[in-house]
Amino acid sequence: MLNAERAVRIALEKVGLEVNGKNPWDPQMKSSDVFAGILARGSIGLGEAYMQGRWECEDLVEFFARITGGGVSKAVSLTPANVLLFIRSVLTNRQSKGQALSLGRFHYDIPQEVWEGTLDSRMTGSCAYYRTGAETLDEAQEAKIDLTLRKADIGPGKSLLDIGVGWGAFSGYAAGKYSARPIGVTVSDSQREYIRQRYGDAVDVRVHDYRDTKLSNSVDAVISAEMFEHVGSDNFRTFFEVAHRSLRPEGRMVLHTIVSHTPSKHIDPWMDKYIYPGGCLPTPGQICSAVHGLFHVEDVHDIGAHYDRTLIAWMSRFEEHWVNVKALGKKKLGMDPEVFCRMWKYHYLASAGGFRSRTISVHQYVLSRRGISGGLPPIR
Repeated sequence: MLNAERAVRIALEKVGLEVNGKNPWDPQMKSSDVFAGILARGSIGLGEAYMQGRWECEDLVEFFARITGGGVSKAVSLTPANVLLFIRSVLTNRQSKGQALSLGRFHYDIPQEVWEGTLDSRMTGSCAYYRTGAETLDEAQEAKIDLTLRKADIGPGKSLLDIGVGWGAFSGYAAGKYSARPIGVTVSDSQREYIRQRYGDAVDVRVHDYRDTKLSNSVDAVISAEMFEHVGSDNFRTFFEVAHRSLRPEGRMVLHTIVSHTPSKHIDPWMDKYIYPGGCLPTPGQICSAVHGLFHVEDVHDIGAHYDRTLIAWMSRFEEHWVNVKALGKKKLGMDPEVFCRMWKYHYLASAGGFRSRTISVHQYVLSRRGISGGLPPIR
């Protein structure tokens, strides 16, 4: 135990973190067995100990910004759980059609009350855009949605395929402001019902795997916002083939996705276990390789610096609704309510730390089938 504690202390000190220190980003350990758990199980040991209340940290975002930016997470990556996840990701297609529906529903069929207590009024589950004049979360999300649709050249009467429609924020806005005709694809029955209740017939929402989309040269635009992280590197090319097949020759696609700078077939093991099973962050190079021969890359826009602020805004809202979420009970949440709330907080603020350190980011790609004559002026 003492050796484990010493090893963890030394690793943390290298990035300016002191166990039980005085800074708000210093971890406060309530149980000495946390150290052994970290060395034995890596991020799973660290995350589960937080969920169980065995350590605290006033500023989790800065804690994880230092952890990810300083490479500490890589230093403790060779645990049995990490190795097993790596082997499974290499030997199997974890995002095959047979698994995609169940994996997607694991996350998106979390009780609607949790999402309503976390996201903005449109239920937009992707990075906001705090451009000049956008101060509140709602304003920043509307700025992002409008930015995305302008890049896609959406207008009255135009058809839109929204792959990974979520709770309908993009499609509902496209129908309402731009009089577009959106088709939304999701794997979640809960999302379909929410969209139908909120937007009625304005959004044609369909529940199926994106690979089962049966459209041929029939839509004016395709968008996908933070769904590509569920596709998996084995399926990147297939995803773009579906989009290419659906899009009219003069149409555009806008891909909004979290990106990593290091290729990997899986995400952090704790995130994979509790939040996004089967998740896989693409690199810019992988995206460009996957679109080769299908699309011309007209524009790449990095908005990842806005995600730190977005995630903190989400967590601020969630903490206001913490008591209400706990009241949903173990049956609806799938675990002890206090443990669930700590898990939810940990996942958002750990992610914010990754974006703050710039080890991960968010890119928007504007893609065209034939290349836009004269090029596309940057839309910001």
